[in-house]
Amino acid sequence: MAQSWEQLGEIASVAQFTGVDAVKLIGMIVTAANTARMHKKNCRQFAQHLKLIGNLLQQLKISEIKKTCPEILEPLEGLEDALRRSYVL
Repeated sequence: MAQSWEQLGEIASVAQFTGVDAVKLIGMIVTAANTARMHKKNCRQFAQHLKLIGNLLQQLKISEIKKTCPEILEPLEGLEDALRRSYVL
């Protein structure tokens, strides 16, 4: 009978250990889900800003500006580089 109690104690310890891990894992999943929602919201806002910038750049007719204002080339290239890196993310 004493052996049964010992086994039950061991089983309870394992169950408790597993339960604690499950609780931690659940917390991690909830945190990750909340983070994903936040990132999704940020990405949507970023996309809206990019649409605005894209519309402005189309109106500026960049190819013509590049010919007439060479000092704009470097900032535009920097913007293009930043946009490429953003896309990769």
